[in-house]
Amino acid sequence: MMLDTQYRMHPLISEFPCAEFYGATLRDGTVSKTGVVLSQLKPPRSRLLDGKSAADGSQPAMLFVDHDNPEEKKDRSHLNHQESKIVARIVEDLLLKNADLNGKDIGVIAPYVAQIRLLERTLRHDPEWTDHFIRALGEQRAKEILDIEIKTVDGFEGREKEVIIFSTVRNNPYGEIGFLADRRRMNVALTRAKRGLFVLGSIRTLGGSAQKMQSAKDDPSSLDEPGPTLRNRTGREAWNRYMRFVVKKGLFYELDAPTVYRNPEELQTFFEASKTSIGGYTFLSDTRLRSWRQ
Repeated sequence: MMLDTQYRMHPLISEFPCAEFYGATLRDGTVSKTGVVLSQLKPPRSRLLDGKSAADGSQPAMLFVDHDNPEEKKDRSHLNHQESKIVARIVEDLLLKNADLNGKDIGVIAPYVAQIRLLERTLRHDPEWTDHFIRALGEQRAKEILDIEIKTVDGFEGREKEVIIFSTVRNNPYGEIGFLADRRRMNVALTRAKRGLFVLGSIRTLGGSAQKMQSAKDDPSSLDEPGPTLRNRTGREAWNRYMRFVVKKGLFYELDAPTVYRNPEELQTFFEASKTSIGGYTFLSDTRLRSWRQ
């Protein structure tokens, strides 16, 4: 017997998986009769989320962080060095702004073993990042980072966390996404978070083409066009629909430039020099938006 109501996730996190994987048959039991989301699912504070609004004017519980930092191949696996640094900055920001959020409440997911090892080094074993976290958070709070779970998608199946950061890794001009196209794994990765989900990657790569993404921006109603039946849907198509979903909802930020820096101090210098009204990041580059129309 399949459950018809979910009681775990913020409704904005469950909205796309419900439509994509369950044919909109899964209802949200996390909203009161008056339409108010349960208080325990209040999204975490974040420089990224604080600058955005959901359709009802509230702070959103999910965000896609779009960047241009290329993936790298390692043996049979893939990794993305700069994406691991973005993960580190989001972790730092979450622990800095949310006193009620501990390391054990945060999970980091990646589809590739090589990226998992890189993330473990960055967050736990890199002396430069360790020193940076201590300076930014204080010694006791920085120790919380050691309690963050870093696992592959399969390793998180059946698990849940208050906040999930999903490092998709794949970032190339060919739209190649490998086994990210596995619909089961996609469903698992997008449904582990209870009140905060950050997905990192490339809208162009995951969306399949710049033209499709621009079409969604120019005509948001195109997201509502009927697609294949659940039985016939592919993972490649699912990612395209997810990118169109986040674009339509405005649930994305574009990092203005590749964060190719050698150490945390240089990364901090870039963020400080790039402060906007939401703080710490530069987004929505006019140059990149124009390139979508080419």
